[in-house]
Amino acid sequence: MQERQYFTFLKSYADIYQQLSDEQKVLFIDAIIDQQMNGVDAESIQFDDPMLNIAWSGVKPSLSKSIAQYMNGKKAKTKPTGSQVKAKPEQIRNKKKEVRNKNKEIRKINIDDFYPNETSLNSVDEVYPDCWDKDLLNNLINDFKDQARNRKQPFKDFDAGFRNYLKRGWISPYKEKKQLSHSQMASEMMKNPLLTYGENND
Repeated sequence: MQERQYFTFLKSYADIYQQLSDEQKVLFIDAIIDQQMNGVDAESIQFDDPMLNIAWSGVKPSLSKSIAQYMNGKKAKTKPTGSQVKAKPEQIRNKKKEVRNKNKEIRKINIDDFYPNETSLNSVDEVYPDCWDKDLLNNLINDFKDQARNRKQPFKDFDAGFRNYLKRGWISPYKEKKQLSHSQMASEMMKNPLLTYGENND
């Protein structure tokens, strides 16, 4: 064993030491030093004095544990190479990216099967009481699905997202006609003037 510079002398050793005679104390301390500093196996240490054998059995487990901890601390630890140090963060980033992409794909698949839970349906009833009509409810759900698919950051909880969009008025069960701008209306009139003026020109 490599030469050891120090070891911890526990209070339990001292308590036993105080119960020994002067002659026993010397033999007891010498045995501890041999075991801790010189690598003598604790099991091989035996005394002619029965009292010392009893004392030794009381300290032997903690002494053996101390040696084991010392030996484990002396084991050579291999340092990671530069490429390993560099690769680890990159591997972590790739793993996180892979998980994000996988979760995103799962959420994209699940949005097609989304149907509001009971809490979400109660919220629909509060905001749009006439959504007992199946077609209106389907319009509302489809409006949410369309927006969820186009959302940059996928929803972690579809129902929570649905209720949020519902309360903010971002989704609607009514398919409103898009209003044309003045230029668009003029363009439509130029294409088919009879739609606007036909009856007046008769």
